[in-house]
Amino acid sequence: MSASTERQVFGKGSKERVIQGARVLGAHHFAFVRESLLGLDLAEAFHRYLARSETTTDVRHVQNRRDELLKHIIEAGRQLDSRLEPRAKIMPLLESLIRDAPARLVLPAL
Repeated sequence: MSASTERQVFGKGSKERVIQGARVLGAHHFAFVRESLLGLDLAEAFHRYLARSETTTDVRHVQNRRDELLKHIIEAGRQLDSRLEPRAKIMPLLESLIRDAPARLVLPAL
């Protein structure tokens, strides 16, 4: 698939930088985390938003990736919150995101 075809299929927003930091968070990362928080199928969300850049689709890898991205999003939000005016603070939203984060899958002991 040529680069021009890829842009037409996936749109330029899929590679657009949303938050910059040690690791860049793009719109596709936020979309993946949003779907997991809404309780939609994690494997399907991973396939839709992250499969092009990842090497495995193992459920444990997908969950770890979601947890890692959620951690980066929360940290970026805290950094942003520290620079905002008092009336524009987003900390209550971040706290609800932390509180409502999905629980990790517990694998049975063998």
